[in-house]
Amino acid sequence: MKNADCCILVTEWEEFKKLKSEDFLQNMHTPILLDGRRLFDPEAFSRKTMFMTIGLGIEDPKLSKLEPNIKIPNDKTTNS
Repeated sequence: MKNADCCILVTEWEEFKKLKSEDFLQNMHTPILLDGRRLFDPEAFSRKTMFMTIGLGIEDPKLSKLEPNIKIPNDKTTNS
């Protein structure tokens, strides 16, 4: 996850359940998290990271309304 632009989490292993939003902020280039196992509290994580949770066969309308409180920096690899 070090210097990653996006993390896609699709496992329920215990070591991943222990991660905090600060872990993503400190280690990732751009803190974008796709939580495929619904391990994290969407409201808490969306305050600090670009967060999306998915659950197959589960509809939760309040999750689609969450807006992240962070701005994605411009891509530093382009010369514009």
